[in-house]
Amino acid sequence: MDMAPDWEISTGVRLEADHARGVQVGANNTQYNSFGYVPPVVRSAYVEQVRRIVPPDLKGRDAELAELEAFCTGDSDYRYSWWRAPAWAGKSALMSWFVLHPPAGVRVVSFFVTARHHQQNDRKAFLDNALEQLADLLEHRGLPVGMTESTQEAHLLNMLSSAAAACQAADERLILLVDGLDEDRGVTGRPDSYSIAATLPRHPPSGLRVVVSSRPDPPLPPDVSFDHPLRVRCVVRELGQSAYAEVVRADAERELKRIMQAEGTERGILGLITAASSGLSVAELAELANEDQWLVEDYLTSFTGRTFSRAGDSYVLAHEELQSTAMKLLGPSRLRDYRQRLHDWADRYREQGWPADTPEYLLLGYFGMLSDQGDHTRVVQQATDAGRHDRMLDYTGGDAVALDEVALAEEALSATGDCDLVTLCRLALHRADLERRNSHIPLDLPRLWAAVGNVTRAEALVRSISEDGGMRGGALSLLAPETAAAGHHAHAERLVGLIPPRVFIAEDEPGKAISEVARCIAEGGERERALRVARSAPTPFWQSRALAEVAIGVARAGASLAEAEELVWQTPMPYWRVQALGALGQEAARRGEPGLADRLADSAVAEVDASTNSGDKSLLYGYLADGLNRSGRPDRARRLADHAIREAARVHEPQQRIDALTKIGPRLATIVDRAELASLASLADAALTDLRDKEEASPDHMVTRLVAATASAWYAAGDAQRAAAVVSSIAEKSDQAKAMREVIGSAAAAGDLDYARYLADSLPDAEHRDRAYGGIISRAAEEVDDNDLAGLIDAIAGPRELAAALTSLGYRIARHGDRQTATDLAERAETIGRSINDSRTELELLVPLVSALVTLGHVECARKAARRATLLFRTGHKTSPSNLELEKLARGAALAEALETALEIAGLISEPQRRAAVLLELASSAKGPDRLRLAIGPLAAAEEAAKTGQALPHHTMQRILTAWWVLGEDERAESMANWMADNEDTSKPSSPITTPVSWPTFSSTTERKTSRAAQARDQGLVEAVDAVAQAGNFTRAETLVNSIVDTHRQAEARTRLVVALARAGHCDRADTLARTGGTSYLRGRSLQQLAEVFVEQGATDAAERALQSIEDGFSQARASIAVARKVEPSRAKPFLVSPIRQRRLSEILDLLAMVCPAAVEAIADHLLGDRTARAGSHPCEHHGE
Repeated sequence: MDMAPDWEISTGVRLEADHARGVQVGANNTQYNSFGYVPPVVRSAYVEQVRRIVPPDLKGRDAELAELEAFCTGDSDYRYSWWRAPAWAGKSALMSWFVLHPPAGVRVVSFFVTARHHQQNDRKAFLDNALEQLADLLEHRGLPVGMTESTQEAHLLNMLSSAAAACQAADERLILLVDGLDEDRGVTGRPDSYSIAATLPRHPPSGLRVVVSSRPDPPLPPDVSFDHPLRVRCVVRELGQSAYAEVVRADAERELKRIMQAEGTERGILGLITAASSGLSVAELAELANEDQWLVEDYLTSFTGRTFSRAGDSYVLAHEELQSTAMKLLGPSRLRDYRQRLHDWADRYREQGWPADTPEYLLLGYFGMLSDQGDHTRVVQQATDAGRHDRMLDYTGGDAVALDEVALAEEALSATGDCDLVTLCRLALHRADLERRNSHIPLDLPRLWAAVGNVTRAEALVRSISEDGGMRGGALSLLAPETAAAGHHAHAERLVGLIPPRVFIAEDEPGKAISEVARCIAEGGERERALRVARSAPTPFWQSRALAEVAIGVARAGASLAEAEELVWQTPMPYWRVQALGALGQEAARRGEPGLADRLADSAVAEVDASTNSGDKSLLYGYLADGLNRSGRPDRARRLADHAIREAARVHEPQQRIDALTKIGPRLATIVDRAELASLASLADAALTDLRDKEEASPDHMVTRLVAATASAWYAAGDAQRAAAVVSSIAEKSDQAKAMREVIGSAAAAGDLDYARYLADSLPDAEHRDRAYGGIISRAAEEVDDNDLAGLIDAIAGPRELAAALTSLGYRIARHGDRQTATDLAERAETIGRSINDSRTELELLVPLVSALVTLGHVECARKAARRATLLFRTGHKTSPSNLELEKLARGAALAEALETALEIAGLISEPQRRAAVLLELASSAKGPDRLRLAIGPLAAAEEAAKTGQALPHHTMQRILTAWWVLGEDERAESMANWMADNEDTSKPSSPITTPVSWPTFSSTTERKTSRAAQARDQGLVEAVDAVAQAGNFTRAETLVNSIVDTHRQAEARTRLVVALARAGHCDRADTLARTGGTSYLRGRSLQQLAEVFVEQGATDAAERALQSIEDGFSQARASIAVARKVEPSRAKPFLVSPIRQRRLSEILDLLAMVCPAAVEAIADHLLGDRTARAGSHPCEHHGE
């Protein structure tokens, strides 16, 4: 595969204002610097949904299309047009045809209300799809920030106004088209039901026309206001029956009735397809009907096109109205019978453990039918069936569908308002299991599946990877370019739209991935699509790179270099423009146009000469020198290499100087000799010394990276001994190993496999050694034999590292053309990745579970949980447990009267002070005749901790001494007293064992030093707001709130005012104020306190509504937990739903023990019981284990 040019990344990109996106504001000696990325432009795919509805041809509707065009483009005073007709008149055919073939100058935002496709028939679906289309039309980078379900409608109206104005400015007309208002499933007749019709704008903005269609009945829903245009000012058009549609309908209905009269197999096929909703294959129908497949196929073939149509391998009713007609003809009783046959069928396969020949419908269609029917019991059964989801994983290649099922089941249960916490806990635990088995999938494994030609499996796998920590974003950044390179351009564009604005796998992502996709698409001849992808990049810096890549792709696609150069000059940033000109120069040389090649090189050099940033200049000169050398211009390349070296040495800041010196080395390796490369390495070494000598200490991770780069530069210069010495200058062994791994990678990239293996073998730590072997495989030069790399696989012991290495080797082999071997490696890597047992989430639950079980009286079960946690802490937990976790678990085990387990756990506490204190506490808790035997162990351990050299507080020492006397251990007591006398400094206050680490945090706002006067002013205003609000002068209080500069203090004052308003009975005003100003986090805090006031007033429903308005799930769960702790247990259930759904089970186990003991027992069952036999009694019921 022809790779993209090896772009250089600016050393100054983080510091120069022209590369930044931010805002700086200040007042009262306070300065705020706010920086951030902009998400990609939203791209809607709703047109694909319309293509599923549109007929192959529209017959006899020219007059209606002309009328629609006249309304949409004309100057009618009416803004609404309502097309009405009975079923089978051809409404959807007309509307979908119009959407896909709009008149010139018309932009359409559409929605088709239909029950034939999942979740496409209510107000929520309309808002979701319409907002996405409007964001696409407006070129918005993401949907509105902080938008919630309660604010969607307001955002829709605002975006409709903006889109209409934008269309008018472009001399276009915006049309909002909604087909099938009568199919709206959100209209239930209940007071809290809301319709799509009521959501449509009452006062359409200038430039907007609204077209709707429906049957004449039912009438408009009651929530449509009396003055809405649909009621008072609307062009109502009765659509005549389409002769063609009428013939089709008559034939289909006649055939339906004939099938009903036929009874036997024919009617059975109709009944099963109608009951199944989403379609059944011939084999599935034959099994259900107990008939031969050939006979079923003959029946279906004779009906296909009129009654049935094919959707893949499955058969469905050919029209939505046929589904309704068939349901009426069959009647409720027969439909129940047919559905029961489906249920019995599913039960048989479930009892068999979902074997390999499980029908596709039971894996992918059955759940949707259950969900549509509101069969929550079976929905939950299917969504928590681990065996079924294992089979779905085999079938689809990922867990995305399974995770979707769990989410839908949670949503359905939450919507009932029953607060079934036990079932919600079961769903949450099963979701955690699914996520856990995907948490160690190598991020580049989806790319490998795409490389071997299995793009479907690649996407299924990437959708299974968690979004937490940006993991899915990283996998998408690797998958999208591979998909584009394989020619799947539309698919790749869609994947780019899913990549988040920040991807942490590399500093140049997601810009690099988007740029590569844009280039591949351009190389494939789709220039407009490539430009659209390029402009979707999240910052101007990356947009420029992507546009430059498009220019190169256009050239490689065979276009004239003049066309490509024209695109280059549209690239706004010189940094990327230079590299694109250099790449076009190489292409000109390859085409045998030396004059053009020289001119392009001259233009590129002139751009670099005009720059004032030495770091950028050094990289660009190096890039151009390398290109000229490859193009047969060695003399000119040598001159530019000298420029690059000179500019790199001029960089003032040490970090950027090291970056420049070490990055140009590989570019110049074939142009300058090793002595000059050694000179570059020496300069980088000196800059490293300067950096370390600076008063401001640099972060360890940055120093490690720079040391690694400098050491690699020495290796490239031929001085491996000096490279090793530079790495050895790092004191911390782990960081030293990280730096050495970079040198090992450089050796592999140079083709020096023996030396790379020698260095890897010398690493003392097994994990670093494994990672080094994997780095050799991923970075090895092309000339290295794949078989030699395969030999490294056997040396890797760790499963995570082995899965990653297998993936790297598989991708390399796939690129070399051996897809079968690469596929085998991908299978092996995925199997290993899923088999890794990460006990982190299990431990988070086990620690509080012990105490919760004791509270419920399940002491033996609590002991079992404590022993399980201890085993995981000792053997299965990759990272060291925190002392706090160990203390909690030890105390829980002691409560369960498992003192020996508690002592074992306490022995794992790393800090001597805390270990001694817990051991002493455990000794004091010993009871019964074995008190002496049980207490001596912890006391002796506590005493030993005191004598390790770490000073203990005097009162702790005194308690140990007293305990020895109480237990009758006089000799031990005397010995302890003597030791204390000889070490009198034990009475002095102890100093901290460790110095707290100031971890770097990602933040959108960096606050510089604030003057004391400004702080005092704002704090005074906060207190003033409180006083004025308490006095009842709320308007004055709100004015004072808006005078506060500091965001957090302003939020504090606003929250105080919200509380005062609510307590004074002004609940609506308090609610409105709580939702305004500040960040979503701060608004969430205000809404939390408002909910707490509502709870104090007994207004539990109002509290629930306030909490549901909190915009992000994490904050909503946190606030719900806080409120749940303030209400009576009998009223706490509704407040625990959000924490369960937001993976916060470990924080609410004590609440669940009071509110819903069965939920705690379900959790214990899941963690401690036999997971292959979930239906049995939970382990808390087994005593005398």
